[in-house]
Amino acid sequence: MKKQINVGIYLPSATILFYPKHGKEFAGGAELNCYNLAIEMAKDPKYNVSFRVMDEGQEDMDVHGVHVKKIKYLNRKQGSLQKIFRQIYLIIQIMLFNEDVIITTTASDHLGLLVLLHQKIKRKHVIFRLAHDYNYDVEHYKDRGRRFYKLYKYGLFNASALVAQTNDQKDALLQLGRQATIIKNGFEIEKDKQAIKNVDDAFILWVARAQPMKRPELFVELAQANPNYSFLMIMPTNNQSESINLRDQILDKIRDLPNLKYIPYVESSEIQSYFDQAILFVNTSSAEGFPNTFIQSGLGYTPVLSIGINPDHIFDRYTLGQYCEEDLSMANAFIRSLTQEKIQEMGKASHQYVEENHSISHVCSQYKTIVEAII
Repeated sequence: MKKQINVGIYLPSATILFYPKHGKEFAGGAELNCYNLAIEMAKDPKYNVSFRVMDEGQEDMDVHGVHVKKIKYLNRKQGSLQKIFRQIYLIIQIMLFNEDVIITTTASDHLGLLVLLHQKIKRKHVIFRLAHDYNYDVEHYKDRGRRFYKLYKYGLFNASALVAQTNDQKDALLQLGRQATIIKNGFEIEKDKQAIKNVDDAFILWVARAQPMKRPELFVELAQANPNYSFLMIMPTNNQSESINLRDQILDKIRDLPNLKYIPYVESSEIQSYFDQAILFVNTSSAEGFPNTFIQSGLGYTPVLSIGINPDHIFDRYTLGQYCEEDLSMANAFIRSLTQEKIQEMGKASHQYVEENHSISHVCSQYKTIVEAII
């Protein structure tokens, strides 16, 4: 057999997916997508796959053929001396990485360090996957400080390859003079699975971490306007004050709202069951890349209601739900129009979209094509 290709995925915030008892952060769409990619890529004997995560005191281990390694001393501990020490040790560790290619979706100064140290100095390669539309707006990161801004900008403009999730992201990068390959998020798609949903006893679902751009208050407004429906909100925090304050504000709003139930956290291995049971998934974000929750809805044959985003115009191409163009009255009318037949038809269209666009095996082959073209 030819020499293995060493590929590493660098995403510190994915710790909880491999170590449910150690991880401190909720895993979002980016983390889940990279987790799926690593496990699928590790099935190919030509690839030796590693995954680097935050140090929460856990031991390195192998999971489904993926070598999971902690980035030592990279954690959420505070203190200026501790921070300086962590940065120095991070640089040393990156210099010791032995992967031929690092794939990352970390839109931070870490991207610049990876490109500068692993790619520029060591002559290896870095692939950056955009997770959000903000990622191509370099000026958005100026308020993070000069060092952060300069390193992130350097990484974005010099990475060996860029991966976009949507045509809008690809076009925006082209305006910056950078080419990108569109690769959608990937999931394992079960065959012959379809939930029978009962409009009378099911719930309307919302899932996202507590961040202002997710606009959970709009979901509360929908619940208030539709007392005949049950609403379920799953909203973990990311342990930052802004996130915790938003959660507390939402809890105050729903204290006397009997048709809205709040769950603070569901493990990634269990979250799909909620999409399977829901009669409708609601997205209230002001901006996104391509939400994994749309894909999870499709896996569960669940229609989607989106208040403010229409990534790649999927609502124009598939009858999988309703895009409301920021109009809550349209959202309320749609909810009240739901029937058993309508839910089943839109749920099938939602699943068809996922089958045609988000198979993890196809997504993985696209990444491997990029890897083998640049090494």
